[in-house]
Amino acid sequence: MLSIVSNFRFYIAFPEVNTSQTPIINNPMNPTFEFWPPTEVWCPWRTDSCTQMISRPGQMTIVMDQAVQLAFELHLSISNDPTNTSYAIRLAVTTQQVQISKIVDGLTIGINQTTEHDYVLHEEKNPPLLVVEPDKAGLDVFLNNSAILLTRLKEPCRLLYYDILGWKFQDDAFPYFFEAIEQSIRNESGWCYKKLKEKLTRFNISNPHAIYLRITVGMNRGTPTGVPYVLEIWPPGHYSPIHTHNDTYGIIRVLYGEINVKLYRTLSSERKNPFHEMTLYKDQATWLSPGLNQIHKLENQSLNQTCITIQAYEYRNVEVHHYEHLDYVNDDGQIIDNFEPLIFLDSSQSQEKTWIAKADLHNDSSPLSVGTLTFTQANVVGSPVRVTGTLTNLEPNTRYHGFHVHMFALPDGIWDCSQAGAHWNPYASTISPVTRVLWPFDLNTNDLNNIYKSDPVNSPSYVPSPVSQTAIHLRSSLQQSVTIIQPFLNFARISFTVKCWIYPTSLSVYDNTILSQCQNQPTRICLQLGLRNATLFMGLFEDYLKGKTVLKANNWYHVAYVFDAASLQQAVYLNGKQDAMRKASNSYQGTEGILTIGTSKSSRIHQTYFDGYIDQLSFVSLVKSVDEIWRDATTIKRNQDFLSHFVGIYDVSPPSGIHIWKRTETSIYDFRPPNKLWCPWRADCTQVLDQNGQMTIEMDQMEPLPFELRASISNNPTNDTYVVHLYLDHHRAQISKTVNGQKMIINQTNDYDCVLYNEKVRGNYWLSIDYSNLFVKYGQGEVRDRCTVLRSDIPSNESNHVRQIQFVHISLNNSRDIAKLKQFEYKVKLKLGRNPVVYDPPLIVVSPKNYDLNDYRDKATIPVTRLDPPCQALYHDVIHWRFQDDEFPHLFEAIEQSVRNESGWCRKRLIEKANRFGKSNILATYLRITVGLNRGTSPGVPFVVEIWPPGHYSPIHAHANTYGIIRVLNGAINVKLYQTLYVKRQKPFYQINIATGQVTWLSPGLNQIHKLENITPNQTCITIQAYEYRSDEVSNYEFFDYINNDGNEIRRFDPVSDIDYFQFKKIMMDEWNNKL
Repeated sequence: MLSIVSNFRFYIAFPEVNTSQTPIINNPMNPTFEFWPPTEVWCPWRTDSCTQMISRPGQMTIVMDQAVQLAFELHLSISNDPTNTSYAIRLAVTTQQVQISKIVDGLTIGINQTTEHDYVLHEEKNPPLLVVEPDKAGLDVFLNNSAILLTRLKEPCRLLYYDILGWKFQDDAFPYFFEAIEQSIRNESGWCYKKLKEKLTRFNISNPHAIYLRITVGMNRGTPTGVPYVLEIWPPGHYSPIHTHNDTYGIIRVLYGEINVKLYRTLSSERKNPFHEMTLYKDQATWLSPGLNQIHKLENQSLNQTCITIQAYEYRNVEVHHYEHLDYVNDDGQIIDNFEPLIFLDSSQSQEKTWIAKADLHNDSSPLSVGTLTFTQANVVGSPVRVTGTLTNLEPNTRYHGFHVHMFALPDGIWDCSQAGAHWNPYASTISPVTRVLWPFDLNTNDLNNIYKSDPVNSPSYVPSPVSQTAIHLRSSLQQSVTIIQPFLNFARISFTVKCWIYPTSLSVYDNTILSQCQNQPTRICLQLGLRNATLFMGLFEDYLKGKTVLKANNWYHVAYVFDAASLQQAVYLNGKQDAMRKASNSYQGTEGILTIGTSKSSRIHQTYFDGYIDQLSFVSLVKSVDEIWRDATTIKRNQDFLSHFVGIYDVSPPSGIHIWKRTETSIYDFRPPNKLWCPWRADCTQVLDQNGQMTIEMDQMEPLPFELRASISNNPTNDTYVVHLYLDHHRAQISKTVNGQKMIINQTNDYDCVLYNEKVRGNYWLSIDYSNLFVKYGQGEVRDRCTVLRSDIPSNESNHVRQIQFVHISLNNSRDIAKLKQFEYKVKLKLGRNPVVYDPPLIVVSPKNYDLNDYRDKATIPVTRLDPPCQALYHDVIHWRFQDDEFPHLFEAIEQSVRNESGWCRKRLIEKANRFGKSNILATYLRITVGLNRGTSPGVPFVVEIWPPGHYSPIHAHANTYGIIRVLNGAINVKLYQTLYVKRQKPFYQINIATGQVTWLSPGLNQIHKLENITPNQTCITIQAYEYRSDEVSNYEFFDYINNDGNEIRRFDPVSDIDYFQFKKIMMDEWNNKL
């Protein structure tokens, strides 16, 4: 039995992994530099087996996480018989020693052993701590394992590295910054000296060396523990406590001096010997990522020089709320505590934000205490509870497990808890083997673990899926299905849950089967899950359950079928909500039979084939809870890159957008607009936020509809404990709040440009809340700070309330009865994002090496590494293109000549296009010189050279949610940005001049509506532009909408070419050489 005692763990052949659950086994087939920990879980108690097969003979890594010092042995054998002694490797671990031996033909031979308390065997090298860029790494780096290439780190680490690569803290304005810090530390009147003195008890016991300074750079964006970028100052001999970074990604770069890094296997007050250490020197960097290099101690071992580091951290886990503290072993080394990584925060402030409870644990009906557990939780709704402590005198038990908590306290001296109310983790729960199978249908019919042999019947095909990568496409007219041949998947006399996503393209008046199993002998018994007469259907022999909701063709649905063998309850769920339930007379009894997907053998008369798409079909031999099914139905991950690649290869359109929550992995690029769909008509008028106290919600309306958004700490829309409101109609925009039933207006406006549009034009409205920076913002147009219409700061005494906001409620037209507003279902689109609107995205793109600290401070530029991948690819496509080469070094001069000369090709073409955008106006023209062919991945040809004579401009136009890059080759271009494409709102919210050599960008939802203009009086501007679609929700819109020259109408522009670039270049060469 595994129980909580202390953080003891062992490893074979791997240097470090992250704390996880029970034993983990992994069989990686990884490149040389991959160090990711094992992930496949093996629990002997759940599988009723102490033997596990290794999928790759002779190669493996196994990790055991123990919460108790429990002696054990591992036998790595060539036989599945644990008593076989032909050949085996044996690891034995006790509290006295660790021993490795081998057994050969019954003879045991010792190989290695140790009695050192903290010693753990390593056969593999530690992942290198030092990070080097590829162009600085030679063969010796590979041979000596002395450093890891930057390109081998995971993406979040690479981006953090590039973020701070060009930051210079000593510049022309103040070249003595580091010397000034040294002086401030050594001088008693210095700010650093005083601040260090104030922090003497920061880690509990007064210690002048166990302190350092944290100087934050920028604001808390909600993505890391605290502010993402931190300058840390380490005087000689100063150090941090041993602490853990809670699965963040991070980069530590030394700016001045040197820092010693010690790594630890566990955060324990008893085991404080590092397993590895190294010293980093000026300009060197190290890294951490989930499961690796997480637990460490930093120390400046220099006797006379201060160390200064810049550190960058970021979360990438979108499934859980962030743990915003760092746990550490305090100065006396006796207990593990936590601190919130705020600048100069003292311990008393930290402790006020944490709830702590302790409980004595007893064996059932016994006065014997087996130990005390401490329960710790941040004072934030939904935060995880950390359980620590030591339990003793526990006996192994393979039937019952764990400890339990009951609702009511027991009177003194009473140990029988049977009358103590509801139990959590009940003492009567029984462990049994659980079978889990997933058919992802990613271009094949294999299950995820390749256990069940499948046979696709009549060649089904695959389509891109908004749920994952691809879905299987079954056509009933072709009688397509999948047969699972072996091994037998047992449904008999067990509880089970079957789930999947379906997109029926047609619905039969009889059956459309999803999954079925039939036994013919001695009697015919069938299990059938699918649709009957367009409703959900679950058949257990003669126990039939039909759903209540009628499904419609050409829509995505999440369906679940649940059977509880204990209560005999059948239930079906549609889009996460229970659709019907009944009690069966018996459980399914079939003990043999072939499993089929997409058809059933239950009827010899009617056809039962499914017609449409099926994705993510799963089976698990237990009853999934209502909450689990709801989460499965409302949480979708998708592989954007794969899907785009698939569409490009197979030239197929993805199925129509899903009508409930649609989720992608949250990008670490903070300016990305909300991308998680919420349709109240298909889901609910209440939704749960991904991150408490932080969100942005965007509403896109095709017709004006008054609405109210309520961000609340309660899932009850009428609860008035603490609510932030946004109300919008044709007359006012209002932000208000309710505190303990008292509602008050905190900001409002009746400005025409800020309220709901009056006409049937597209309107975009958004609300953003951020507990860390204490603001509420309402905006119109693009989701960005410059489009903020109303901003209200939240008083600091309400910060805890805001931090507890985790629900958002919506009412439309002053009602939550949205069934009455069915006509607006496809005219109102809601999207949620977890990132608040803090900064405005910079428009100038630079290489990471040219991105310095002042750029970050001023938000003047953005490193290309922080753009979305499509923009990065387009940037790299065109950044090195040379248009003036040895063949024709005078191209730009030739273009100037051709524009100004009445007989020039450029001048003539501009005159021809004078009425291109409505009323004739020679200035409202420019030339489009395409490079290459139209590949169908962009509006027109993806690469375009555009020529802008002095004073010429484009109309205000929208780019239809494309990704794009604009690089100025010659001259300068003025870019004006607009909130919306609307004839009555033509005032730009921002403008910038892009000069020669500079680059700007656009992506879906950002920088999409603009006007380009050459405002210089005497120089032609020449740009190279690159565009690409990556949307997998809708068909590509191959036009640009624009406001015509009269300014009174929106029209559609087909981005046709004026001429191919290579033809154009030849004309310019001829004009130049003939001295036009």
